[in-house]
Amino acid sequence: MIFYFDTSALIKKYIKEHGSEVVDSILEKADIVYVSKITKIECISVIKRLLHDRAINKADYKYLKKEIFTDFNYFSVIEFNEAVESKAMILIDKYQIKLLDSIQLASLLVMKDKINEFVACDIKLIEYAKKENVTVNNPLLPKK
Repeated sequence: MIFYFDTSALIKKYIKEHGSEVVDSILEKADIVYVSKITKIECISVIKRLLHDRAINKADYKYLKKEIFTDFNYFSVIEFNEAVESKAMILIDKYQIKLLDSIQLASLLVMKDKINEFVACDIKLIEYAKKENVTVNNPLLPKK
């Protein structure tokens, strides 16, 4: 199976919380994991905020940052290019979607024909993806 992960789901690999077990099982069965070029930056931002909020300590931050950088060697990263930029602007006009969400969704949509499922937890982003006829897997919801 080929998956595209949004940061809202992928971060659950690093921060154990509701949905983490589902994310881990999806990653185990994945043949290819696609992510946007911005996903690594967003993941680092999340763990830095956790450090700032004292939810994790400096050692945890360093460890998680190293894990993120290591894992990104194995993900297929969709570069921010003219196709993604153009699609993101269309999505902003169409949905008044947030900037980073527009880049995430645009990155997914330029690879749509190669991806089996979009893995995300962000409700708004999931809503927009469904409007674009994307199959979504939300790790926070029970399987039907």
